[in-house]
Amino acid sequence: MKSCQLITYVTAIACFISENCSEEDLPIVTAMIQQLVDTLRTIIIQQEVCKNKVESAVAEVLTEETENPPTLDAQEVFTNFVEDIFNNYAIPSQ
Repeated sequence: MKSCQLITYVTAIACFISENCSEEDLPIVTAMIQQLVDTLRTIIIQQEVCKNKVESAVAEVLTEETENPPTLDAQEVFTNFVEDIFNNYAIPSQ
């Protein structure tokens, strides 16, 4: 899909929603769409972080000379995950 087609498509959806929602429902629908955007952004970032962690872990295991590489406990994995998000991914503010 070309960028102009995408813009037209999104604009048509916005117009449809605004024409079919009451004035009091429109802010709720808008908030729901924003939450959807934020949730999808979180999912995309989480998938990328996990992909990078898996790739890094595989590379580490392949280059590791020992047969039993050290394992990480769940708290350490979570802490590393959160640090990666805050250190490596800038989430635009609203």
